[in-house]
Amino acid sequence: MFAIPCPVALQARHRPGAPAVVAPARTWTYAALDARIRTAQHALQSKPQLRGLSIGLLPRRDVQTLAWLWACWRERRRVVLVSARWTPDERADALQMAGAATCLADDDDALPAAAPMAVHPRSRKAEDASVQARSYASTLQLQGDATVIFTSGSTGQPKGVVHAWRSHFYSARGAARVLPLRPSDCWALSLPLYHIGGLAIVMRAALAGAAVALLDNPVRDWTTRRITHGSLVATQLKRLLEATDGPPPPWLRGLLVGGGPVPEALLDEAFARGWPVHTTYGSTEMASQVTTSPSGAARETLATAGHVLPYRELMVRDTGELAVRGPTRCRAYLTPTGRTQPFDANGWLGTGDVGHLDAEGRLHITGRVDHQFISGGENIQPETVARALQALPQVARAVVVSVPDEEFGARPVAFVEPTPGTAFAPGCYRTGLQGRLARFKQPDRYLLWPSDLPPSMKIDRALLTKRARQACD
Repeated sequence: MFAIPCPVALQARHRPGAPAVVAPARTWTYAALDARIRTAQHALQSKPQLRGLSIGLLPRRDVQTLAWLWACWRERRRVVLVSARWTPDERADALQMAGAATCLADDDDALPAAAPMAVHPRSRKAEDASVQARSYASTLQLQGDATVIFTSGSTGQPKGVVHAWRSHFYSARGAARVLPLRPSDCWALSLPLYHIGGLAIVMRAALAGAAVALLDNPVRDWTTRRITHGSLVATQLKRLLEATDGPPPPWLRGLLVGGGPVPEALLDEAFARGWPVHTTYGSTEMASQVTTSPSGAARETLATAGHVLPYRELMVRDTGELAVRGPTRCRAYLTPTGRTQPFDANGWLGTGDVGHLDAEGRLHITGRVDHQFISGGENIQPETVARALQALPQVARAVVVSVPDEEFGARPVAFVEPTPGTAFAPGCYRTGLQGRLARFKQPDRYLLWPSDLPPSMKIDRALLTKRARQACD
């Protein structure tokens, strides 16, 4: 199988009046979304600056971005997704790395004037009847490059992860085994589309004939609109629980929570209040989820990342590093020095994450290979220390980094965000860790969580390490 019908085109043919995109003020049916896609296809064919193989896209969470995505895929173009949080120069560097001569954006501020590519406005005009009468491709090529999604780059130079549409297709199919979608369902577009977690929502909804919800208020909309599914990072779940009382609305059936460790206290509260949380582990390289906990999971299972999903394979190497492969795996990396394929002879990709599978086949993530350090001859995994801190009732969030030490080589320093209503109290944290952690693992110093830490899907460990070293000088 090398091509499949575009799921949006299929829904437009068989269920034209079904909702595809739901916004607070308007709903676009599958027929209306398909019309927008066809208009975007016409632009890709007719405008000279849009004829390149790679098309840059500065995505917004709106219907026009979705139309451009599907149009590019139908026209066999590779979509290079760039972050709205990057500077113009960073966007230009990423687009140049991916060979995109044009970027679809809202305005010319998306790129510096000196950038070697054009900026094409994302048209919001009504569909032209003459355009709609023409015939356009309505299939998707499963092989070949379809997307370039950049990793967060929190520990170094961002890499472009290249996926075929095949990866996204099998990712959505495997996810549906644990969290099935019905045509009447609605998945909130709660993550940015330049992250794999956001892009995966679009794929899952279209393949199921469900709707995507555009949020007006990221907290209120969960309880006032009929949203059945969502994907959140821990911070978003925390805000949602803080803003609501009691159980979830009756129509909410599933919340994927990933993107990093979830504090135990947060899981305790969500579980006690009956929120339908699914813990998950995934990566950009594997087109989103690799493992996920099932519906109605026991609290013990929610403390893990769940079981491996269909169309994925996971192996724990002798070093403890996790390796992955399968139909959802990426095709290559794009770096400033060229395209690379970092797979071994059997197709396994090392993730850099450390973990293990328990007797039930559930995945436990314990840290990162590149975060571990040696202190006085002993290995310390910072994530283990952070989890012990976050188990204390006085700690809402913690990150542990290492700083140089003349005697031991390196020592842990912890950044702590106190729980609401409690004060920053290093002495209390030290006392709380006694009996929980070996003495050599306990932080030498505690620092208050920075109020100016830039918002991001993932914690900027490089920035926190720099600040810890400055504080300890």
